[in-house]
Amino acid sequence: MAVVAAMTVVAAMAVVAAMMVVAAMAVVAAMMVVSAMTVVAAMTVVAAMTVVAAMTVVAAATVGVIAVAVVAMVAVIKIFLSPCRWALFV
Repeated sequence: MAVVAAMTVVAAMAVVAAMMVVAAMAVVAAMMVVSAMTVVAAMTVVAAMTVVAAMTVVAAATVGVIAVAVVAMVAVIKIFLSPCRWALFV
């Protein structure tokens, strides 16, 4: 009976050890998933910020180009439509 008891204890210890290994593996897997999700989220935020920054630069450049074109058009109109060519400088 002592042998049976000893075998039962050993079997129980083996089961507990296996459960601990499985639990540890689950914890590690969960940590890896959370870590991967954090990296993906950070990359998404950085990508969104980059896109917004690029759009802002493009918008600013577009406004600048439009402003220069408007100024140039006004100057040309003043030159060609004015009876006095010096109206541009007035």
